[in-house]
Amino acid sequence: MNTRGNALAALVAALALSACTATSEPAPLQPAPTAAAGVPLTGHRLCGDHVVVDFATDDEMRAAVAGVAADDRVRRVYTETREQALQRFKEIFAEQPEIRDMARAEALPAGLKVMPRPGVDVRGMAGDLRSDHPSAKRVEAFVRPSAPDAPDAPDAPECPADGEWPVA
Repeated sequence: MNTRGNALAALVAALALSACTATSEPAPLQPAPTAAAGVPLTGHRLCGDHVVVDFATDDEMRAAVAGVAADDRVRRVYTETREQALQRFKEIFAEQPEIRDMARAEALPAGLKVMPRPGVDVRGMAGDLRSDHPSAKRVEAFVRPSAPDAPDAPDAPECPADGEWPVA
């Protein structure tokens, strides 16, 4: 047989094998990857308008993330598990071991940080999220002052248009 004949024979064999091994049951549905609905907060420093939604458990947070991300007013959703919140807490209080060492993951909330699209009423979005997620421990809008000379902290760098400070 020539090369073309060999290739055709291999294709026929592969099709025959797949027909013999095919099952009538469809493959089980796989859960949608979390990254499609949310981005881990770790490594991000938010400075723009956003809404914080805190939950008692990681499971409650995970159950909410896809629905929140599907809202057309939402640009991005950052997620943070309780364990990730503990790691961030330890970084914030690294120089204060008496506080840092007392923290436990089960005492911290799992949460979403919801970044709206430009022009979205952040306070209105927070109200809607509060209604949509009554089990949330906290839903709070964070709105930066509109005056350019009113930074969040002395010597704070200007917040970029995307609402995130670059990570150093």
